[in-house]
This record gives sequence, C-alpha cells and structure tokens, in this order.
Amino acid sequence: MWPWLTACAVLDREPPEIEVQGPETAVRQSATFRIRAHDDRPGLARLVMTVDGARSEPLPLPDGELEWVLGLEALEDGLHTITFTAIDSAWMGNAASVKASIQVDTTPPTLRLPPGGLLGAQGKTLAVWIKAGEPLVEPTVTFTDRTLPLFPVDGAHRALLGIEIRQEPGQLPLTIRARDRLGNEARLETMVDILPTPFEIGGTIKLSKEQLEARRDEPAKEKMRSERDAAYAHDDPRQRWTGPMGLPVAYGTKTSPFGKYRTYSDGTRSYHSGMDLAKRDGARISAAAPGVVVLAHSQAIFGNVVILDHGHGVTTSYNHLRAIAVEVGDEVEQGQRIGSMGSTGQSTGPHLHWGLVVGRVAVDPDQWLAEDFSTSPFP
Repeated sequence: MWPWLTACAVLDREPPEIEVQGPETAVRQSATFRIRAHDDRPGLARLVMTVDGARSEPLPLPDGELEWVLGLEALEDGLHTITFTAIDSAWMGNAASVKASIQVDTTPPTLRLPPGGLLGAQGKTLAVWIKAGEPLVEPTVTFTDRTLPLFPVDGAHRALLGIEIRQEPGQLPLTIRARDRLGNEARLETMVDILPTPFEIGGTIKLSKEQLEARRDEPAKEKMRSERDAAYAHDDPRQRWTGPMGLPVAYGTKTSPFGKYRTYSDGTRSYHSGMDLAKRDGARISAAAPGVVVLAHSQAIFGNVVILDHGHGVTTSYNHLRAIAVEVGDEVEQGQRIGSMGSTGQSTGPHLHWGLVVGRVAVDPDQWLAEDFSTSPFP
C-alpha cells in the first residue's frame, strides 16, 4: 500500500486551489487578506507571500480559511502587488499563485485656503473656506478657543465664525484640522486679521418701574439665557438658506444699529446685540431666511420671541413681538410670516429687535443682507 501512495504523490501534477480576498479600498497601517488554499492529494506543503516580487515570507497553512494581516510600515505610498503561492507535497512541488493589488496611502490630505488671507472685523461674520484634493472626515476650525465644524458646501468646506463685539483688533491664530477616510491627519495654521468696527455711541433708554423690576429678576433672566443658549446650540447640519437674507420688516425704519453702545436708565451700559426696526404696532414680521423654529414663547427682557435655526450654526431671533404665528418644529420659508410687531418685554415702543447669532456669537445682521456666504471662492 505505501509504495502505491508514494507513486501517486510522485505522479501528481495538479496544482493546489487558492483564493484570496484583499482590501477593496486604499489602506494605511495594515492590509487584511482572507486566504483559502486546498489540495486533495497529496496535500499542501507550504504557503508563501511575496511583496512586489522581492520581499517574501512563509504563512501558516490554512485550516479552511486563513486571515492574514500584512503590516505596511516598510511600504511607500502607491500601488503594490502581493502574491500568494500555495505549494503541494508532490515531488514536483506543484504551485498555484494569486496576485492582489493594494493602494497604500499614508499621506495627510492637502488643505488649501483661498488666496488673499483671512480678514475679519469686530461684530462681523467671517467665512473660512478650505479645499482638499480628497474627501475629508469631520474637519474643524479652532479660533479664539472655540472649535467649530467645517461643513461641505459648493465643492469645498466652510465654517462661519462670529467675531465678538469686544474682540481686540489685531492678528489672531486660526487652526484647521482634518483627516482623510484612512485617518491620515492634516493641520493648517494661519492668522486672521481683525479690524476695528466704528460702533455708534450714545443714547439713553428710559425704562418703566416694572421694566426696572424685571431687570432685577435674576432667576427669570437666567432661565432666558439658558433657553436662548440651547436654541443657538441647535446645530442643524443642513444649510437651509442660499444667498443673502431678507429684511424681516418690509419698509421698516432702522432705529438702532447693531453694536451701538447705549445707556439704560438704571445706569447699565452695553453694546446693542441686534438691529432695531420700527413700524406700526401689529406689522408683519417675516423670516429672514428659510429655517426651523427652535424657540417660540415669552421670555424675560425680550418679551414674545421666535428663534429660527438656519443650519451650520446660524440662527436669527425676532424679539418684542405682539403675537407669535409659529410653533417649535415648524419649518418656514424666507418671507413667511412668523409673528407681528409689538412692544413686549424691555421695549419702549413698537419695534423688532432682530438678532443674528453665528457660531454662538452675536453678529451684525446688516452684513447678511448684502453678502452671500453660500458660494465658494474656489473656481
């Protein structure tokens, strides 16, 4: 019997069967292969892997299927050929090979800013755009200790930054971080030039006895701040607007601009955090841009309030309303009626206090009436 078995092994000329399944996308640190190799007679003797025809190493013989992880530390970026060879126990050493290609990518994405540098101003909105040659995963921008996401817009990525009214003019650092789908991380550091804004100064707002009492109600004010902060932090990942915003009061009169430094009859002084628009009591108040209602009720100081989230960290607020015409969760279009003008809360006459918050910072709404932040500066 033994001579017959030996003769069969010597005469066997059938190569083993081998199948290999490798990664279908680019790889960075390692590549995993699933290998099936089989030989009915006389059986497998060796399994060998070769990288680019030069580097080779033996692999364990599979028991059905072998999962093999190839480390890529020694490989340069680019296309590589991995050859798996199964050899049987015949005297001839019949062999079968399968080749698999892998794309190694350990290079961080290249990030580009538009030419000309970044220029902002006190109380204004700054659009930060970047372009990369490959898809990015969760890119962020860090500026004045705030980190915000960069959203894909118009073939690039953009973050909208609000510059504080009290921000000192000068140069400030800005850092962009991003990684590609494989986890290769890129970092870009630059400077932002902040210009001074000539805010108006002057004017005294005389409050009634009841309004002065309301200003001393700290629990009510804290509740108001908490509710508004939650509304500003809604962070809808969809950009709901395109183009400039529209004025929420048709043919209204601007009675106080954003940033005006004013005095109240209780002696406190502050910058105006919005734009005041006056018209007759009960006049129509419209949404400045498409959005979703995230707050719609009465608050201390601001009276009847509606806050809309427009996506990508942009919100508008409509304050001192006589009546509210929407509910939380409603989706509204630009120009849709959301309430009527009134004089509720800390108001001395019928008007709309229109506020705009970008990245949780109050900014000048006037800028948004003229500029389109939704068009990429890249060709």
